[in-house]
Amino acid sequence: MPLLPLLEMDRVRFYGHLYKVAQDHAELAGIVQSFPEALLLRFSFESSVSDYWPMKAIDWIKAAGKVTPDVRESLSAMLNKSWVPQRLRQRVEMLVKHSE
Repeated sequence: MPLLPLLEMDRVRFYGHLYKVAQDHAELAGIVQSFPEALLLRFSFESSVSDYWPMKAIDWIKAAGKVTPDVRESLSAMLNKSWVPQRLRQRVEMLVKHSE
């Protein structure tokens, strides 16, 4: 997914930029609401074979302060993957536990 590099940007800064673009261009007013954040996060958890993108996605989730049910499902599924390192596994377990 070509959007994964967005996870390298701070979430608050990214959404601030989207809001500014929407203010400056009326035709893009729905850009913030239509951004596929849940899809981006789920993709990072479901398709990764290293901890890099999932760790970045977790940073976004922490900045948002909430976990949607579909993202929680992807997080839970990640716990069953054998390649997941302990550090990532612990962060995922914490998010799943606190989102119930």
